[in-house]
Amino acid sequence: MAMPELESANVKELNLRWVALKGKGLKYELFGDNDGDTTFTSIIKTDATTYKVKKDLGDLSYNFKVRASNICGNGPDSLINRVNLVLAPARVAKPSRIIKDCTLIVEWVKPDPHGTPILDYSVEVRGSGSPNFFKVPMCGK
Repeated sequence: MAMPELESANVKELNLRWVALKGKGLKYELFGDNDGDTTFTSIIKTDATTYKVKKDLGDLSYNFKVRASNICGNGPDSLINRVNLVLAPARVAKPSRIIKDCTLIVEWVKPDPHGTPILDYSVEVRGSGSPNFFKVPMCGK
């Protein structure tokens, strides 16, 4: 049995896929663990070969395995696939702009980092009537 593979992920869902086996009457059981102790719990029993894990993904590491069964019983578990998520930070809200002593001060609220530290911010400006943005150096990080 091939292990479940991560097809895509975002902060609300993981899309998993595994290879179908040949045979009639096959069912698959997907198991998951998200606390690292590899105590797996059954997520779903299905005849499909894809599944969306829908929830707020507060953890960054998950383990999955899948098992096929038919009228004769359960086959062996697949290998464990450890899925490590590194999610991009949330969108930054519209910044505030203040002009003080001929200096433009741009401030913003730090977005949710989704469990991964934010390493840097990039500020780009565009003059009125210009279609192009350009990056400006930052101070006061």
